[in-house]
Amino acid sequence: MAQQPPRTRISRPSGNISFNNPSAPGIHNFRISLSESTEQQPNSLRVAFLEYQIACLTLQHSSVIQENNNLHSRLSSLTQENDNLRSKVAALKAQMEIQEVALSISNKEFFEEFLNDQFSLNGQP
Repeated sequence: MAQQPPRTRISRPSGNISFNNPSAPGIHNFRISLSESTEQQPNSLRVAFLEYQIACLTLQHSSVIQENNNLHSRLSSLTQENDNLRSKVAALKAQMEIQEVALSISNKEFFEEFLNDQFSLNGQP
């Protein structure tokens, strides 16, 4: 899913800055008023400072989104690895049960044969 870049719109006559980030609608959308009232002209130094702050926040937000994507990818990989390990454990348990049954049968046959040999050595059938 391609992410749209954040958009910043600056309206100098009204003294407002609008910031819209389509990748997180409703969360990172805000408007900053640069002047106390709409009749006042915005202070250019304040405008420049707020533009700088917005640029910093945009960069931080992009980094957080990238880190979140990396963590999500890692979580997906670990989940897949966990599922694979669970399947291997289940297969090994089934194999152990089969071996236990085979060993039990083998032991039973061994003891039956051993007892038969013991009785036949004593001359009994």
